[in-house]
Amino acid sequence: MKTALMRGAQSVCALMLAMIFLLPGMAEARNFSLRYSANVEGDLVLTGNMLLHCTDATTTCTAAKTGSSTTATNRNLTMGPVDTDGDPSTSISSGAYLTIPSGSTVLFAGLYWHGASSNASRNQALFKTPTSFGYSVLTSSTVDTLAGTGTSIPYQAYVDVTSMVAAGGSGTYWVAGVQANSGVNSGTNFPVSGYEAGWSLVVVFSNNSYPLRNFAIYDGFLYTASGAINISVGGFLTPLSGPISTRLGSVVYDGDIDGTGDKLQLNGTDLTDALHTANNAFQGLITDLGVRMPGRNPSYNNTLGYDLARWNIPSGLVANGATNATITVVAPTGTDDYLWPGVLTFATDIYVPIITPNIVKTATDKNGGDLVAGD
Repeated sequence: MKTALMRGAQSVCALMLAMIFLLPGMAEARNFSLRYSANVEGDLVLTGNMLLHCTDATTTCTAAKTGSSTTATNRNLTMGPVDTDGDPSTSISSGAYLTIPSGSTVLFAGLYWHGASSNASRNQALFKTPTSFGYSVLTSSTVDTLAGTGTSIPYQAYVDVTSMVAAGGSGTYWVAGVQANSGVNSGTNFPVSGYEAGWSLVVVFSNNSYPLRNFAIYDGFLYTASGAINISVGGFLTPLSGPISTRLGSVVYDGDIDGTGDKLQLNGTDLTDALHTANNAFQGLITDLGVRMPGRNPSYNNTLGYDLARWNIPSGLVANGATNATITVVAPTGTDDYLWPGVLTFATDIYVPIITPNIVKTATDKNGGDLVAGD
């Protein structure tokens, strides 16, 4: 009975993207839209890594790798490709570990990569799973760009890799061959305020040991140097009583450790955790529920402009019986902390009707005797 209800919920309660408000100070590349949604027993996870980092032989670059510097940014350092796969045929690569619990079924997996480039090959990337023999060449189904100055054209590419991740399972995933400008960019080459690059893998899996939840993945490519991006979501119904578990996921580009005023909000409340402050949500970190994500290669603490995180939402921010919520990305005014939101995810517990089993129906013939056809 629970399985039937779950399937019914999937068909009639799909999460929809309702609207996006763009305030002054933003240049639009592509509005966010719903990429995938489902109501299932399971979870939504993210992993990924940077593809550029500083190459300077300076103490500032060393401090950037450890995360001990509060001023090191991709604007004031020379950025170059990282290449850690040990494959001599690649010149830019990085790896990250993905955990899929035993007994799970991968329902969706989307691969995203980002950089700044005018190269026609920016729609391609190399992808290697834990079970594949070498890299596969992937061609994106979507490439979003915003025209910059010269060759500094920021972009985000996407491709569905569900079947590959379902076959690959848990383990280290590698991405290579991504087109990404490098060198020094002080921020004068609008709209790029320093070069950064990276990739992310967003996965939804079902597993009947997990609660029934609503999952949604939205992607787009927007730029803001001053203002807010509001995304309203609806089409779900949270439990009518008791605690509610809600999580957000975010992939945002060009956040800097020295910039303040950048925020991620849910229903108007600033999100924080052990590594993110309310006034500096995007500072070059790759985290999961408040801790640095393990299993990355390389595993520098400050990615210099690439943010990936999964956020645990405090109890009460999504109310009992709620049918909508608003996610907001805020960029500060008057700083170089420009933001490029690329992927946002939403996951929350949903209401499950209580069905009483073993219902017994009885009938009595009003005229007495046995019940017969037509009575």
